[in-house]
Amino acid sequence: MYPIVTSSSNKTLSRILHYNTECSAVTGTAEIIRAVEKDGVDVLIGGICSEGYYLRYWNIAHFSSSCVAPDLNNKTTFATLVRLFPSTNKLGYAITEMCMHYEWHRIIIFSSDGACGYGAESIKEHLRINKIELADELRITVDNIVNDNQIKRFLVDAKKRGRIFAICHEDQVIFRFMYIAHELGMTSSEYVYLLYALMPSVLTLTPWTIGVTDNTTQAQNETYKEMFRPYRSIIMADLSTNYTLQYNKKLQEYLTQEPWNANSSSELALDDYFGLFTEDATYVYLTTLVELYDKNINLNDGRSLFDAAANRSFQGASGHVVLDIRADRIPNIEIFRYDPETEAVIPFARVDMNRDKYDRFSLVAEELWGTADGLAPADTPACGFYNERCPPTLTTWQIILISVVCILIPLPIAWVVCIHKRRKFEDRLLEVICEVDYADITFIQKTAESMYSSTKSLHSAAAYECSSQNPELQAAVYKSQSVHVMKVTKQVVCLERKDLLEMKLMLQMVHENICAFVGTCVQPGNVCVLFGFCAKGPLQASQEFGAIA
Repeated sequence: MYPIVTSSSNKTLSRILHYNTECSAVTGTAEIIRAVEKDGVDVLIGGICSEGYYLRYWNIAHFSSSCVAPDLNNKTTFATLVRLFPSTNKLGYAITEMCMHYEWHRIIIFSSDGACGYGAESIKEHLRINKIELADELRITVDNIVNDNQIKRFLVDAKKRGRIFAICHEDQVIFRFMYIAHELGMTSSEYVYLLYALMPSVLTLTPWTIGVTDNTTQAQNETYKEMFRPYRSIIMADLSTNYTLQYNKKLQEYLTQEPWNANSSSELALDDYFGLFTEDATYVYLTTLVELYDKNINLNDGRSLFDAAANRSFQGASGHVVLDIRADRIPNIEIFRYDPETEAVIPFARVDMNRDKYDRFSLVAEELWGTADGLAPADTPACGFYNERCPPTLTTWQIILISVVCILIPLPIAWVVCIHKRRKFEDRLLEVICEVDYADITFIQKTAESMYSSTKSLHSAAAYECSSQNPELQAAVYKSQSVHVMKVTKQVVCLERKDLLEMKLMLQMVHENICAFVGTCVQPGNVCVLFGFCAKGPLQASQEFGAIA
């Protein structure tokens, strides 16, 4: 919509003038200077794409319908600018609201310059504020040729960094972007592509039709629809209603008349919604003009018009209009998804910027993410981008190898333990059996005197009698214990393991009619075996009288 400049005189509108700024900073500035200096206008209504730095010097109010640059938020510089079309920095709010709702902590941006670039900067600013990671970014200006290899390289790298994309570019570039992503397997339910655009268009409403030609087959058409399944469009709320469509249709008819005489397809485009915002801009100007008139304030005072417009809300042609303290529009946002039943896009979520911070995001339809659990895709794979969160899957041979190792490793350990126990057992055998020292044995002399003197310690003369009957046995005392010592005629004796085991069994044998085995002495020349003293007499006598139980 071309900008309309109005002038008031004596509290009535005297002239309505038209200027074409061509959305150019140079041309726009020249037209503004001409309008003020030559034509004497005192207010500007409509879309001026240039930023209009000079208006504050003349204190002229500007009710804009298309100024989207975030820099225009600075109302010290643009002290008389009222914006009915929202700034692209509001898109950052919508993106971060979605991220917080779905717990996405990393995002990737693909954009161009202009409005897309403004939106990207806004998104990055709000990502920083909410501590959401910008995993990767690619910005290709409209003036540069975007080739498929460039997009492919970016997507291959981005696949290792994130799953959630915020994208904004020309129609054909976005279509190629999604087509290449589909070829790389990146349009499954694991990915999400958020197109931020504010305004409805073919790209937001029917993006799969961009690549359709007369030669497109049915299979190709289905592929195009499939690759846009993870695609979500972010636009202003209420711009796709029947009212706006009917309004644009009437506007198309109006533009063909005097003084516009529009006849080109671009001038009559039904997806050009700026006429709605121009109507709202005109409404705000007229209502503020009435307020200033009632308060007897100068109607040409641009700052007063700005102050009157701030903090205002009403139901306008472009939906519910809310202007903040800077007289900038606060838009409500709708998020659209493809509906396979109707083969069209429908809104499934809404972000109401006028609500409290933690109550802005709401669902208005089924989300339909296509995931196994029905939940929104995660920003990071469950096992991480490099499988760092999950152990590697074991193959059959790896399982067999681990099992063999687990079986073989205990065997040598068990062998060592057995050898160690056996050695300890052998050592104990030697310690127990071969501990008798010949010097600790005290023999009893075979005299009557010595026999009677030893009666007390040997309990009876049976020791002498036993020794007399068996000359190989000698009565003795070993460590205060009365024993019989049986001499072995060999000078040197080597006890084998079986001998030691037998002696161990003898040590464990206890019976009242059997002389207990005490130990052995294997010192060369003094080889002998020690038995306990038999107080009941020799074993032969016991056997004769059947004393053994």
